[in-house]
Amino acid sequence: MVADTSTAGTNPDPKNNLDPRTSNDPTPVVLNSVPNKSYIGIALSVKDTLMKDDGSYDVTFLAVVKNFGTVGMTNVTISDTLTKVFNEQNGASFKIVGTPIASTGSGLKVNAGFNGASDVRLVLPESSTLGAGRSDTLTFIVNVKSNGLTTTFLNTAYASGLANTIRVTDISTSGLNPDVNGNRNPTDAMEGEATQVVLRVTDSAVFIPEGFSPNGDNINDLFVIRGAQNQTVSLEVFNRWGQTVYKSDDYKNDWNGTANTGVRVNNVGGVPDGTYFYRVKLENGRTYVRYMTINR
Repeated sequence: MVADTSTAGTNPDPKNNLDPRTSNDPTPVVLNSVPNKSYIGIALSVKDTLMKDDGSYDVTFLAVVKNFGTVGMTNVTISDTLTKVFNEQNGASFKIVGTPIASTGSGLKVNAGFNGASDVRLVLPESSTLGAGRSDTLTFIVNVKSNGLTTTFLNTAYASGLANTIRVTDISTSGLNPDVNGNRNPTDAMEGEATQVVLRVTDSAVFIPEGFSPNGDNINDLFVIRGAQNQTVSLEVFNRWGQTVYKSDDYKNDWNGTANTGVRVNNVGGVPDGTYFYRVKLENGRTYVRYMTINR
């Protein structure tokens, strides 16, 4: 009675030692185009942009990370360096809102210390795993303030993991699908498109003068608010005793220092030189309460 266990290939004795029993490599079977090589893929999208009362935006990012291999991954890392996206050079600043949230049942352990600057890790690699063929998601919110210098920002995230002892990596592509062309290799060059963050020009660049000189010389005669042309603006002006001297619910940059309410001066209506407080309220809810100086 003789017996042998199969080996991969067409030669029962690839070692050529006349004893085929010493060659027993299993034959790999690939189903549904599952690759022999392990890949990790990541896609990044903007789920929502919510404008806040102060003119900033809460930008909600959704990252989709997937294991395209047949073995589970350990030491999974997902990172996003937000200082490269929102910085002084493009007129923006940011802060993280809350903590990243992983999908239900995920093996990814979120990093509560993620700040996009000194700690760019969205998950803790030492305790994060990604099962074979599994997709997980991460949601995180970034509050962005922009002075209007740049309205379109480009964000890129990175993913890596250990498949057995092999480190695999990927650069995010825009959207929800890490493998856009469907070849189960998310690392193709065309699958590394940065994710756009588009913020419309806000009134963060609104300019309200600290004073004006309504003396009729056609130079700085009007109280002109710049940067809010597309919004309805209401203006109230108060003297030092808190009395309203001017009010408009649809201000058109046409106040020349003439009172339209309260006590008029010399029956003419021109308010005296001095310091006045004002309240400017924009259509989007932003309110400015400051002071101005009238000096003729």
